[in-house]
Amino acid sequence: MDESAREHVRRGPSRRTFLGASGSLLGLPLDRGSTSFHSSVEELLAGTTPEEETAESQLPSFPEDPFIFPSMGEPYISFSSDWDSGSIQDEIRTVLGLHPDVYATHNFYRFVDGEVMTDSGLPAQQEFASQAGLPITVPWNTTIEIENGTDQLEPLFDSREWEFPNGDPLTDPRDIVAETYSGDLHRMDFGAVPSAFSPSSPDLLYIGSEKKLSKGVAGIFVDGPITKAFNGIDFSVWAVDAFRDRLATMSAERLSQLGIREPSSFDIGSYLESNQLTPSSGNDPREDPVFREYLLHHHLGIKEYMSTYREMLHETYPDRMENGDIAVFSNQFLGSLTNPQAPNIYLTDHVDMIYSEHLPLVQPPNDYKYKIERALGRFSKPAISKGYIGTDKTDEAFEFDELYPMFQRFRTAEAYAHGVRHRLPLASQTPDEALSQWVKSDGTIPDQLKSFIDFLWGHERFLTDTDPDNPVAVVWSLPDRLFRRLPQWDIEEPASGIDSFLGTVKRFRETQSPYDVLAFGHPRLWDDAEQLERLSEYEALVLPQIEAITDAQLSAIRAYLDDGGVVISSGEPPTRTGMWRDRGSHAVFEHPNVTILDGNPARRRERDGRSDGTLVGSLADNGIRPYTTRDDPNLTITRSTKRDAPVTIVHLLNHEYDRSTDSFDAKVDVGVRLPAPDHDVQVARYHSPQGTSDVDVREE
Repeated sequence: MDESAREHVRRGPSRRTFLGASGSLLGLPLDRGSTSFHSSVEELLAGTTPEEETAESQLPSFPEDPFIFPSMGEPYISFSSDWDSGSIQDEIRTVLGLHPDVYATHNFYRFVDGEVMTDSGLPAQQEFASQAGLPITVPWNTTIEIENGTDQLEPLFDSREWEFPNGDPLTDPRDIVAETYSGDLHRMDFGAVPSAFSPSSPDLLYIGSEKKLSKGVAGIFVDGPITKAFNGIDFSVWAVDAFRDRLATMSAERLSQLGIREPSSFDIGSYLESNQLTPSSGNDPREDPVFREYLLHHHLGIKEYMSTYREMLHETYPDRMENGDIAVFSNQFLGSLTNPQAPNIYLTDHVDMIYSEHLPLVQPPNDYKYKIERALGRFSKPAISKGYIGTDKTDEAFEFDELYPMFQRFRTAEAYAHGVRHRLPLASQTPDEALSQWVKSDGTIPDQLKSFIDFLWGHERFLTDTDPDNPVAVVWSLPDRLFRRLPQWDIEEPASGIDSFLGTVKRFRETQSPYDVLAFGHPRLWDDAEQLERLSEYEALVLPQIEAITDAQLSAIRAYLDDGGVVISSGEPPTRTGMWRDRGSHAVFEHPNVTILDGNPARRRERDGRSDGTLVGSLADNGIRPYTTRDDPNLTITRSTKRDAPVTIVHLLNHEYDRSTDSFDAKVDVGVRLPAPDHDVQVARYHSPQGTSDVDVREE
């Protein structure tokens, strides 16, 4: 490729111009800005092996905005004691043919006799990435295996001078585990949850991460930091002592408001018992200000845990961290929206990209999960979706010894259409138990998948540096997430809340009514100033049974209404403050531009699967029309704009999938109507893996 062509690829399309058919780009080499990388790739593709180098010197840094993100499990590479690094040229050739930016492993490292060790396959995968010239990521799970794993950590504890808050030496890994109010350990299926307040918890995460980063690893996936919220509030000695320290930093006025005279000796357990607020009391503790402060303390501790971990990495690798050469990311469990977790939102301050785990199916669509990801990343951080479908999560329509390439292709298309990257699951560690296999038995990838990745890569200019451009915003609220789930007190997320959100976004999607998700934050956990500034970009704001709202959010809504915006509330508008105090009714929701939908029709839509038309009708009453004349639950339309060019991009997704044949029923004669963009429309083209064609445009 000559330099002029290379420069064109760097800059992207010229202003007011769509490039033509993607074929002109699909043959171009991937420009990584490194001539040594290109030469090594050429040697590999020619069947020769480059000179041996250490993984640290050869593995590149993490990319700023990873576009194609493949991952492989053990079946794709032979992991034996006599593994020959010169025998993987076919595998490397296959992977490089997908134009990858990052190579993600699923091989966890762990402690054995106090030392950081790796799963048997990880060294081979590191060598694989080294030869391919790809940055590599590794995962680490934050839980501790109680039954037979703590003996592997004890030598590490013996070698450190870790102490209890009272100064006694810390020797047993069980002693750093979070505890319930009754003293039981916080446990998950795969281990116990260390207390976020124990100094040794971020130390353990750092020790393992530093070992891997020193070997050239470019990304650390922290698996499970939000598990610290799954089983409820931490009442371990670490959390209770840290709460006293937090009280000591409060003003005399604030302590007086809480009724606390001696913060250094305050005992939260005794307080809850004397005020009949324990889990067995049958009372709702959220009405008590001291309990609310302790609940917030729990979440602040989780956030500080991740902050401390990042600070430790920065101290060791200041240049790599400041330059973005190292990526830290963790999981947002968006696959469980019936059990939403507050850390899903506020931990995004301490990750470099948003990494969600959910179960991508063709039906039901996942559009709202991708939209949540974009909002949690402040519409600027790269977002990656990852999910597999296990035998316990699907039905007999799928045979797990088949590949289903069109199904896999759609999962990828759905993510990219919403501005998110899909982690390409080239091979599963357990192919007979998880539907996540791309690679055929001969080591090749089905053409339906290879050609689609070629299509995505060739159209990267339309899939990066874009902003969603829709007239409606639906709110996802951190204050609600904080206070509406307390499993130790048998307080579960009210069905009216999450059902209303799901009913809203599902009805908007199936009627092709355009929307985005905005995340409302909390002043002490997650700053939402950027999200509130975006309000002015929307014609309507939808509150799906939101109960809590901060003063800043209320002021932003008031200004938005006064500027001509529309607010629609499915169910009663918020009656609580950001700290769950009773706010009562507020005059802002008596504004003439506010519509309150009686009976919460969004919740009815989610629970009954039927709609009375009032939700979408309320948009139409305010001049916001669907993107098509169809009411088609198997059609999704999204719209975005380029940040640096007057280009509007519209994605159409067809969910009409037949599992028995791994095929889609075609949709024809689909008319799309859009609000006129802010720029002149000179040409409109339809791009698909089959080619590109001009389409007719009529302005009304």
